[in-house]
Amino acid sequence: MKAIGLTEFGGPDVLHIVDLPVPEPGTSEVRIRVRAVAVNPTDATFRAGGRAAQPADRTPPYIPGLDAAGVVDKLGPGIGGRLSVTDRVIALVIPVSPHGGTYAEQIVTDERSVVRAAEDTTGAEAATLLLNAVAARLALDALDLQAGQAVAVTGAAGAVDGYAIQLARARSLAGARRLGDRPAEQVVLQVLGEIARNELRHEDALACFGALRQQGTDQYLAQETAALRLLDRFDEAQAVMDAAGRAADERREAVQPSLAEARMWQDFMLGRFDEAQADARTLARLSDELGTAAYRLETAMVLILTAIIGGDTARAREHLARAGRDERSGDIAGIPARLCRSLLAGLDGDPAEAVRIIRPVMSRASSTRSYWPRLPEWMRVHAGLAIAAGDRGFARETVARAATAAERNPGAASLDGIALQVRGLVDGDAGLLARAVDRLERSPRVMLLASALADHGSLLLARGDRAEATGALQRAWSVYHDHGAVALAASVARTLEAAAVSAGSPAPPRRPGKGWQALTAAELAVAELISAGQTNRIAARALGISPHTVSTHVRSVFAKLDVRSRVQLANAWNARGSPPAAGAFHHPNG
Repeated sequence: MKAIGLTEFGGPDVLHIVDLPVPEPGTSEVRIRVRAVAVNPTDATFRAGGRAAQPADRTPPYIPGLDAAGVVDKLGPGIGGRLSVTDRVIALVIPVSPHGGTYAEQIVTDERSVVRAAEDTTGAEAATLLLNAVAARLALDALDLQAGQAVAVTGAAGAVDGYAIQLARARSLAGARRLGDRPAEQVVLQVLGEIARNELRHEDALACFGALRQQGTDQYLAQETAALRLLDRFDEAQAVMDAAGRAADERREAVQPSLAEARMWQDFMLGRFDEAQADARTLARLSDELGTAAYRLETAMVLILTAIIGGDTARAREHLARAGRDERSGDIAGIPARLCRSLLAGLDGDPAEAVRIIRPVMSRASSTRSYWPRLPEWMRVHAGLAIAAGDRGFARETVARAATAAERNPGAASLDGIALQVRGLVDGDAGLLARAVDRLERSPRVMLLASALADHGSLLLARGDRAEATGALQRAWSVYHDHGAVALAASVARTLEAAAVSAGSPAPPRRPGKGWQALTAAELAVAELISAGQTNRIAARALGISPHTVSTHVRSVFAKLDVRSRVQLANAWNARGSPPAAGAFHHPNG
């Protein structure tokens, strides 16, 4: 077999390929066919002669290497049932042992130094685990921290320090549970959940926030459902919200604002923009009633974004101006406002200013408690701004962020698709954009699919593939049109018109501000039930929404119809004739 070894100690040039006999495993030993090895600082120390005395009784060549990943190809006598031939494994090897280190095609080591590799890792990834993790574990064992003590980790971007943080977190949670200290456990879960969310590890965040909610900590309902949505598990998020809605009356102050926030983002991410706006107004009213401003920026962001999507940038600026009053430089509260201000700067034709506004926010994204910068929707926005500004550095940073989110959440079609889309957009790669479309076909977030279709179609059109481009662009236009995304549909229509292609059916007329035609589909449904004498609670049950959302719709209906009571509404309903279907109109502000 081939190996990399040395016959004398020195610099990297002393390493060379050597031929060695295939090793045979002895009692309780395992032979592994190596697929990947890690190169560690200790290997350089060994090669340079820092441990020259240890293998002095052996004949060269000496084989460095401590970490390896590979496949078991032979078991020695005395091995139990823990390992089998063909198992994917990782091993920690002592290079001064008789068999040498891991820089070889096949290695033999004690079975106690071998464990199965995680299924979702590559050989290269798995090979980096053991030495670094064991070093971190031994360091924490040596510190022997007691309850209440803290550990400071410097250089946390490194492998050993990264493992030290993860292991210390796990010990904190285990310690709190062992002591039965519920408040301490909740604090640890909160911290671990926020860290996992900021690291884009949404499964880990879900586990923490789900545990908090199950302990009765209802204010984390929004975080739990956010993690579910980021993993494309919208049905599960809806089930959690439905269960919380049944408990809302019993724990009103704890449940209702968090539930309203969860419903607002659920509707927004599924492209139900009228409902998202109503949810935002409901959340704003609840915040005022409960005397908290905690949700004000949440509502502002949804109102700003839905106004932009609907083509009403003037209304978006009004919402942004009000939100700006709560913005504090360098504080979490300013992040959503800066995100929206950057987007509006791009829409005003100043992408360089847009990137200037948002770059500091994104550079600190991994260290802030705010999750807004990491919402998938922003990744495509920022890639587009970077391209328009000619800022290749920021474009590449965005590609890397999207790729990290996809890698850390395997199986999430939306994150996979966005990573492909952003990379394809930045590289001008139609093949990657086609793959993005294919992946996003499996996502419940149809607006993300439309975005990828629009990007793919635009690139194909620029390259002369008119037929395929037209199909993609018309599909994108149809999705935007059907969801009332007036500005996005208009943008795609302009692209098609420039190529002398029709987008499809004419754009719907803008919904007026007053009268029956001003009502959204949801408002029309509420108006019918209230006019029939139903209470808010019964109407909510019939429509599958909360009584607070019904109340928001009723207020909007009263304003649009210029009525002041339910009796007046019933009279107006009975005298109305046959109003047009609300879905025939699209308006950014419902």
